[in-house]
Amino acid sequence: MAANEKEFNDNLNKAISWTNKLSKDFDYENGFYGTVFRQTNPIINGHLLYEMDLDYATWNISPYKFSHYKEALDQVLVLREETQFSYYEDLSKLGRILSFEIGFTTHDGGMIVESQCFFDESDVPPIDTWFYLESKSNKNGIGLLYCWIPKPFEHIVEQTMKFDFFECCRWVK
Repeated sequence: MAANEKEFNDNLNKAISWTNKLSKDFDYENGFYGTVFRQTNPIINGHLLYEMDLDYATWNISPYKFSHYKEALDQVLVLREETQFSYYEDLSKLGRILSFEIGFTTHDGGMIVESQCFFDESDVPPIDTWFYLESKSNKNGIGLLYCWIPKPFEHIVEQTMKFDFFECCRWVK
């Protein structure tokens, strides 16, 4: 579990509400999986975090710097509304938490293709799903980014994880 459990849970509740709002009228059969959860695009060091080409997202800054994720997450959390309730007990019915190990990417296009652009060119989950970040220096990466994946999008992530060469994405139990 995260270092600050209250912050983790508060941010998770905001992410659940936020992703529900963004995906409310999403066309799961014909929709653009790359844009549904990329409606927020923070400015980091004077640059938009990513560039969109229709449904295809490419980072404008390095996806290997922990500080870029921290600054982006800080900006998006401010935009999310406070929630007056807690989804915590009912999570399995609503979706799952995904951890993404920052610092790994193949840029081979496998994950972006398999996920129908849900993951971006750098193999990173969409920013509107992000809710918590942990600094974690080890042999495999520089940090863990926690993302909320609503139930209807779980199949896309599951399918894509088969092409995750570095196994940087894992479901949190």
